[in-house]
Amino acid sequence: MTQVPPTHLPTTRVSAGFQALVDTYGVPRYREINPGVFAIVLFPFLFGIMFGDVGHGLLLVLLALYFIRNERQLQARKLDDMLAMAFGGRYVLLLNGIFAVYVGLLYNEAFAVPMGLFHSTYTVSVSGGGTARAEWDGTVYPFGIDPMWHLAANKMTFFNSFKMKASIVVGVLQMALGILLSFLNHREFGDRRAIWFVFVPELVFFLSIFGNR
Repeated sequence: MTQVPPTHLPTTRVSAGFQALVDTYGVPRYREINPGVFAIVLFPFLFGIMFGDVGHGLLLVLLALYFIRNERQLQARKLDDMLAMAFGGRYVLLLNGIFAVYVGLLYNEAFAVPMGLFHSTYTVSVSGGGTARAEWDGTVYPFGIDPMWHLAANKMTFFNSFKMKASIVVGVLQMALGILLSFLNHREFGDRRAIWFVFVPELVFFLSIFGNR
């Protein structure tokens, strides 16, 4: 019987938290592609899409920077379970906060309040009957969502739909990447049966759900 060598995944202080997240779902076999590398970017980006807010993101960044700045002192102390978990994922919190700030700039929100970094492309005029009307000047808002959407009657419907669709698009791309990585793993081990009877059905089923109109 051929013995499979154990998996050794060298990590740094930055990647250890992301690798721990991946390992909770399963440890890659020897010679398999380590998805923890991709999680360093994909996990914070998907978090930022769902949590995007400049103010809240900055709070996360400041908390993570406090943990990182006082690493040696905090490591020498006995922390309670909740604080120890947050401290262990300090670099995860840092990247999550950075991505949340970036996406918050796209949403033009800080603590759920519209920022309006640039002049809106809509002009609101009030008619004699007191009815407000927004007129578009035909230009594109320079960066992110036009803050005028925060004054729209369908504000919640628009923002919820936008964030849900963005999360789905990124999530589908992330799952497609996972399926592609499984193909590379099967090819690395020369497992043609897994390619034809695992990878191909997975890809066809996946595309039949998200690939059609």
